[in-house]
Formats: sequence, structure tokens, C-alpha cells
Amino acid sequence: SSSSSSSSSSPPSDMLGSHPWVGNEDRDKMEAVRKEFLHAWKAYEDYAWGKDVVKPVSRTGHDEQYRMGITLLDSLDTLWIMGYKQEFKRATEWVRHSCVLSNQEVSVFETTIRALAGLLAAYHLSKEPVLLEKATELALKMEPAFNTPTGFPKSTVRLSDGHAWCPSWSSNSASFSEVTSLYMEWDYLARLTKNKRLTERMDKIIDTMITMPKIEGLYAQWVSVDTGRFTSGDITLGSRVDSAYEYLEKIWRWSRGSREDVLKEYLARIDDVETHLIRKSKPSGLTYIQQCQFGKRSCHGQFDHLVCFAPAMLALGARDAKNNPKSKRHMELAEELTKTCYEAYDRMPSGLAPEIIKFGRGIDFYVESADTHNLLRPETVESLFVMWRVTHDQKYRDWGWKIFQAFKKYTKVEPKGYSSINNVKVNDPSLVSWRDHTESFFFAETMKYLYLLFADDSVMHIDEYVFNTEAHAFPINPRADE
Repeated sequence: SSSSSSSSSSPPSDMLGSHPWVGNEDRDKMEAVRKEFLHAWKAYEDYAWGKDVVKPVSRTGHDEQYRMGITLLDSLDTLWIMGYKQEFKRATEWVRHSCVLSNQEVSVFETTIRALAGLLAAYHLSKEPVLLEKATELALKMEPAFNTPTGFPKSTVRLSDGHAWCPSWSSNSASFSEVTSLYMEWDYLARLTKNKRLTERMDKIIDTMITMPKIEGLYAQWVSVDTGRFTSGDITLGSRVDSAYEYLEKIWRWSRGSREDVLKEYLARIDDVETHLIRKSKPSGLTYIQQCQFGKRSCHGQFDHLVCFAPAMLALGARDAKNNPKSKRHMELAEELTKTCYEAYDRMPSGLAPEIIKFGRGIDFYVESADTHNLLRPETVESLFVMWRVTHDQKYRDWGWKIFQAFKKYTKVEPKGYSSINNVKVNDPSLVSWRDHTESFFFAETMKYLYLLFADDSVMHIDEYVFNTEAHAFPINPRADE
């Protein structure tokens, strides 16, 4: 893979900020990713404009729960970062004239990380006032969901009247990741609008999180919003728990190191993860994180693609917590887990990872037929991006480029679009079975992280931004928007 960075001219000095220009972008690969993003975006623009998601194979759009153009809101900052200013302008005009918040019944978490965060991150980059206005309107309509004894929000809120509820079967429980992965989004809005009440709501969540009883120091999937006790589900770093750990590390960095209590909680939890959940595969010795059943002692080797956020978390935590005696060990773990996540791609005939791999049976890992789909998920390329920025080890760019090429070969739809697929075990693009669906996170995260992997370190510098769990970047310096 040839790098074109040697020929790049330094930008004018006024663009440098406080960072030395290291000139390590790979311009050809950035441009290749940028081009494929536009191929995907054109399908949304032409087939699904203003709808939540595009179905690029049947060339239609459809609305999910949001009915607010969730793909558009999720994509705003990617359009800006990639320099698609005309497309950004068109999307902003849609927000101005057509994004109507009425009686939608939406997930507080998904709407926070995709819509609220997407609007706020795009506002930060563009200073387009309508984006902050719409973000504020959306947040205030969702805010009543937080009126619970623990501060953990109820799962779903109706925007017309603020009525909120948890799933009827759950005895007022919500997904643990969903109630604990909201902090930067709401705190950044509080900072921009000088609304201290929103920050107080977020602090209450963190206080509950730190003081609540854990299960051998670990988190489970379902928690009562009334008592703050775990009620059911697996003990995992995968679905319904993942970003709870991620946000501890991020909130600490977001606080510019002032929240020592949050750092302490993060380090304690990672210690317990290492004690109870880190395992090695046979025969290759791949490091993985197992999953354990709630209330029982039985654990199993299920490893969700979602768990591949963990290397990025560990690497950033190791890099930034200078007084963390475990930094070296956390960095080793990050490297080992990144390799495992990459192997999940590399060992499949298509070069794309399945939704879930399972460790065991003495063959490292296997894939069950129910789990062979690929949803264009971002977690592995997110970790490759962070590992590259932290280590500058060329293999992370090489691995990311191979994954990008596999996406292009097996998930690209003609004449436009990208789609999830049903089976990563095919070895010929003509055999692909389409799911006919492009998740908004493909635009918000997967393609953004691939682009940033090949960009210069100064682009969305990891010392200056914290990325939320949907790859929306918030500026750490509280004066960044003055």
C-alpha cells in the first residue's frame, strides 16, 4: 500500500493550532474512503431523503421509530469532516424546514447518541445555529424521562408530552448501557446553553453508577431505574452493557481529568473484567472477553462484534491516565483484543466479520448460522483508528484498508448505496444475500473512522475531542465554542 503523505504540502500555519504538522495522512486512501461514502450517501439522498433509513437494493426509504431523518442527523458531521459542504448545506436546510418533532415514541439512548449528538457535533464544526436550536428542542422534549429515583432515564419517551416508560415485561428496568451512556451529549448541550440542570441530571446518573451494587465488580444487562439494582441479563461487555464501561473512561477525559472518582471506578471495573472475563482461545491464544449468565456461575465464549469497542477504550485510558499503574497491561490487552477483532474479519471467506463469534470447541472461534450477518458495524475500525493514533503501528492502517476493501467488494450496491448482508461466509460477491438496509451508523461511524484512520493526526485530534459511542466528537476544551 503506497502512502502519498510524503508529497503533501504543509497546511498554512494558521491551521495548525497547537499541533506540530506531522504530515502522516495517506491521501489516496482517504480519498478512496471519501468516494465510497458519497456512493452510499447518494442512495440516501435519492431514495430516502428525510426518511430514517435507506433500503438501497429496493431503492426506497423507510421510517423507524424516530421519524426525524435519523440517517441525515447521524451523518451531518461526517459530511462536514469529509468536506462535502454542498451535501451538508442541503441536509442542514432539511433540518431547518422539515425536521418535525411531534408525537414520536423514541429510545432515549438511541436518540441521544444519534440525533442529539449528531446535531451538536455538527453545530460545533459549522456553527450553524439551527442545529443547536433543534438539539435543544429535542433534548427538552426527552428530559422528563430522567425523572426517576436513580436518575437513570426510562427507556422510551413520547416527544409530544414527555410520557416515558420501560418495557412492560421488565418491572421498570432498562438496558444498563442505555442509561449510563449519555453524559457528554447532555453535558455538552448544558455547556452550550448554560443549562446547569442538565449537567446535574448527568452527575446524578454517574453518582448512582458508582455507588450501586455490582456483581463481583461487573455490570449486567438490565437495571431497575427505581432501585439501581441489576435485574436480569448476562454479564458482558457486549450488547446492553458495552458503552457503560466506555463512558467511564470518556467522562473522565471529558472532565479534563477532574473527575478522579470516575477514573477510579473505571480502573476498578477493568480490573474486575480482567479477573473474571478475559480468556485465551485454543489453539492460537487469541485474547477474548467471555460472557457470563446472571445469577449463575456459568460463562461462555460469546463475543459480540460490539465488544470490539474495548481496545479503543483501553488504549485511550492507558494513554491518558498517566498515574494508572495498569497502563502497560491495558495497552497490551488493547493490542491483543484488536488482533482478535481483526481475525474475526480475516478468517471469514468474505473478509467481513459476522455479528457474533463464539470461542470454544478447540478451534479458536466458530460462527453459528444465526450469526453470520454483517450490519456494517464500526467497532473494529474504531479501534483500528484509535490504535493507529496511539501507536502509529502501520499494521493498523493495513488491517483497516483490508476491511475497507472487503466492505467495498461485498456490501456495495449499484448504482448507489451500501447494504448489510446476510452471510459473511460467501467467497464470491455474486453470492451475496442482501439485507437491503443501511444502518445510520455506517455513515456516522464506520466510514468516518475509516476516513480518520488515513487522515493526519491533526484531523479531529484525540487530545482535543472525545467521540461519543456513535462517533460524534465533542471538544474537550470548554472554550472551544466561544
